[in-house]
Amino acid sequence: MDEEATLKGLESFGRAIYEFRWEYKHLTQEQVYAGGRGPAKRVQQRIENGQQAPRPDTCAKYDTVLGLEPGSTWNTLQTGAPLVEKKQDAPTYSKVEVGQLMELARLLERLGVTRAPLARSFDSHDDRGYTVPIDLVPGLIDVLKSALPNDETARDGRRQA
Repeated sequence: MDEEATLKGLESFGRAIYEFRWEYKHLTQEQVYAGGRGPAKRVQQRIENGQQAPRPDTCAKYDTVLGLEPGSTWNTLQTGAPLVEKKQDAPTYSKVEVGQLMELARLLERLGVTRAPLARSFDSHDDRGYTVPIDLVPGLIDVLKSALPNDETARDGRRQA
């Protein structure tokens, strides 16, 4: 893959993460547990009918926080674009991996990645064009950290400006 294609892929990946974070911040707790907007309507109906809202176990909760249906292979956003590929043998993301995704999102935000629609959405989960294996996320974090000034430098720069 040439450098330009790599950069375009990373930019779209960053936008996808940022879009996910924006969506997540605006979800209610019931929507997070239910895995998003569609299922949230069913949860709301259950609450209105006096029934208990579903509370999945911890592993399933991490899946739904990342926009996955429990047991799903891909993290697909509202756009349908795959974000991060899980390990083949792992039923869910681990707590560590969730933390890594959040850290990556914060770094991309510092780079100025803004909430914007993806260039295109995918009809199929098999399109791996903008998909990054979860094993590569720590490496992406390291690359972005080395490209950004440390927090002290960033704060000093803001004070001087």
